Amino acid sequence: MQASQITAIELYRFDRELSERRFHGEDRGCMCGLFTITASNGLCGCSEFTVPCTQLRGDFIQWAIVFQRLKGMTTEEGMTFIHHKQETWGDDRVWLAESALIHMEHRGIGWDRAYLFNHSQAYVAF
Repeated sequence: MQASQITAIELYRFDRELSERRFHGEDRGCMCGLFTITASNGLCGCSEFTVPCTQLRGDFIQWAIVFQRLKGMTTEEGMTFIHHKQETWGDDRVWLAESALIHMEHRGIGWDRAYLFNHSQAYVAF
């Protein structure tokens, strides 16, 4: 039996309203959002994040592009890969990807996609 592969990676950067609702106004000076990974077997893992804007080098897309390399890997390969990239990616991105991979338990992201799109400043998909 072939292991399932990562088929989709999505990142939503929440707008101010959703950021304040989810993080109770603690997001001042931070980028808040949702990271999702979907596998070929239909399972999905999600992880919410808040990253201080001072840690960003560039914009949201430049920050998120590192996750593109996970596409096509198995969850085990992905976990090995992100730990190999710890120094380059930094703790926040490694934790985010690791958390989503560990929590790949449900089919679908468990969020209303229309709501997410209506309350996102930015969206990236790989």
